[in-house]
Amino acid sequence: MAHGASEPTRTPRTPGESPVGPVPDAVLEELSEELLARGGRVWRSVTSDSMAPLLRAGDRILVEPCADRIRWGDVIVFRSPAGPTVHRVLGIRRDTVPPQIIEKGDANPFAGSIALTAVSGRVCRRDREGRSLDLNHGRGRVIQLILATLSLLALGGLLAGQAVRRLLHIERPTGIATRIAGLLRALSEGVARVLGTD
Repeated sequence: MAHGASEPTRTPRTPGESPVGPVPDAVLEELSEELLARGGRVWRSVTSDSMAPLLRAGDRILVEPCADRIRWGDVIVFRSPAGPTVHRVLGIRRDTVPPQIIEKGDANPFAGSIALTAVSGRVCRRDREGRSLDLNHGRGRVIQLILATLSLLALGGLLAGQAVRRLLHIERPTGIATRIAGLLRALSEGVARVLGTD
């Protein structure tokens, strides 16, 4: 090495950082989409509790491509105006063009509808505090089906309460449907604890 020249120093990089700085979220999202489209799997971090108790903010999830293999009760990742969203499949309407997925966060009161083409992939594994749960087989699949049923019942209770209010011309919410939905969410939490998903 020539006199006066110094060894270039390397500063350690954090995950998600390129040699020129942090990688923008939009670029990471495009790369994830491309990898899934080519048949690869992608690890992601959960950023909200909309899928509690199964998925909580901070959990890591493994997303796999699913194409037309989506089943009732699966947890999917889809593109939405708010960014990548992780919700449960509560219905599939194949009689529309394009086919529609009825999706709902287990902890959310209402469901939504998205085009099947908006689905990026299916969550196949959850890691929390060093413990892993396979969501597509065995105990994990049973948990998925139980939580999907409870989520559907909570949605049904809320919609039934709204229908009764309209039928009886009650202008203000009575809170009964909300209490039923709350009880079903508490039941979901209990199921998660009993089955060891927490």
